[in-house]
Formats: sequence, C-alpha cells, structure tokens
Amino acid sequence: MAGLMLAGCPPPAYRPANLRLAFLGDVMLGRGIAQDHQAGGWEAALAILAPELRAADFSMANLESPITTRILTRPAYDLRAPAVGLAALSFAGVNVLTLANNHSMDAGPAGVLDTRQALAKGGFGVVGPAAEVCYFNVNGYTLAVLALDDVSAPIDLPSAQATIAREARRSDLVIVSIHWGMEYNPGPTPRQRYLAAQLVQAGAGLIVGQHPHVLQSAAWLPRPGRSDQTLVVYSLGNALFDQPAPPDAERSALLRVDWGIQGIQSVNFIPFQIDAIKGQVEFASPANAALIRQRLAH
Repeated sequence: MAGLMLAGCPPPAYRPANLRLAFLGDVMLGRGIAQDHQAGGWEAALAILAPELRAADFSMANLESPITTRILTRPAYDLRAPAVGLAALSFAGVNVLTLANNHSMDAGPAGVLDTRQALAKGGFGVVGPAAEVCYFNVNGYTLAVLALDDVSAPIDLPSAQATIAREARRSDLVIVSIHWGMEYNPGPTPRQRYLAAQLVQAGAGLIVGQHPHVLQSAAWLPRPGRSDQTLVVYSLGNALFDQPAPPDAERSALLRVDWGIQGIQSVNFIPFQIDAIKGQVEFASPANAALIRQRLAH
C-alpha cells in the first residue's frame, strides 16, 4: 500500500503503468468478534489476507461498526466496537474505510464523529457517511472515491450521477462503494442493476457493493465513449462478521483489480471463509472456494 496519499500532496515524479487495488466487503468489529478478541490478538483476525492487502497500492473495506461508547440511538443491533479492534485492519493492510451504511448512525452524529476521529488516529482514509467525494493520490494517479448508502434511504441518483460525471472528467478513476440490495439475497435486485447501469453511464469506473452479507455476482457494463468496461461487484459479502448462518454469510472473497489508465487490466477474486466462532478469517476449503467462484462468476 505504499504510495497512498490524500490528493493535493505532491505526486511522485514517476507513475507506474498500473495500480493494484484491493477490496473487502462488510467488516464488523463489535459484538461476537469483540468478545472473541477481548484478551487481544486482533492482528490474527484478517492476517491471512495481509499479503494481498499489503501488496496493493490502495485497499478499502466497509466498516459497519461505530467506533464509539456513545449510547445507541437505534438500539435494534449493537455493532459498536472498541478502537483497539482497528488493529485487525491496520495489521492486515487496509488503508481506506467507507462509512456509508445503515449502521454508521447507530450511535447518532456523535458516534460518527467518534468513529471518524478513531480512524484518523489509526491512520485510515475515511469516505462517508455523507455522499461526498474523497480523493486519494496513489502513485501519481488521482482516485475519486464516492460512498453511497441506498439502504437507510434511497440515494439521490441525479446528484450522484452529476458528482460522478464531474469526477470522471478530472480524476483518473472514479470508484463507487455502495450499500444496497437485500440481506442474504444471492443475486442483485432489479434496483441494484438499475442503479449500477445509471452510475456507469455517469462515468463510474469501478463499483463495489455491500450490505447483503452474502456474495453476489460480478458483471461488466459498457462505458459510454470508451473502449473499456466497468466492473460491478454487486456484493462482496462479509469480510469479518459474527454471523454463522446462513452458510453463505461465512463465504467471502477479496477483490483484486489491476488498473491502468486505459481501464481495468485484470480481476481476481481470492476466496476465503470466516470462522465466526474464532472471530477470524481462514483460507477457503476447496468446496467453499468452488461455491465462492461460482457465485461471483462474471
């Protein structure tokens, strides 16, 4: 992950031909995961993914745990997590976290502020929960990242399209992280497909989805006025969660994308599975790896 800077920093004199990007789905560091690591050992939680994440120039996941001790304002689920849990992400090599999801406001605006402060202290880039673009200068390339939440309320599609269209003109790559779809649904809903098409038409170069807590398919959509296509991963499922059921909730994958100025050069999914009892991920069994690749087939 060398070379990641907030945009505005002086770019390096040399730009490599390609960037390696890595993505994970939903990360939850509270509840059962926190109990599993109450004696420490957070670094083991995502350790097997560290070689992939550390080798990436840019790596991102969606954080579903407010990092706060504030009182819950929406007490249906308590996903609040201790700041020490962020060691799981920093040790593994995740460098950017998105907060645009239906749990970011569980402890109210003060909880969001606590979360952002904890992430800044931990050295993470933060995108969301507001639908505002964040810029990252990665080895001389400007990545514009927009995080959207279509679960808490329908997104403002015209505003998102206008933002993406603007950034497509002045950034090297527009990445959209979007919380959408139906929980545990093995495939994208018609709304997911509609939104994906509209965001790609606006100029999104890569779309990565979360929220269903299970993997969903990937698809290539044509980009207007360009020869390359946009990769849409409708859901990367859980990356670290304490859900032992349904079985799909424990099957996941790391998305690795090699991108160049002409577009996406290659895509790989690295299968893994979550041991919800131990609160950590492990290499996927051959049977689970086959199921994971089948679900993601694109």
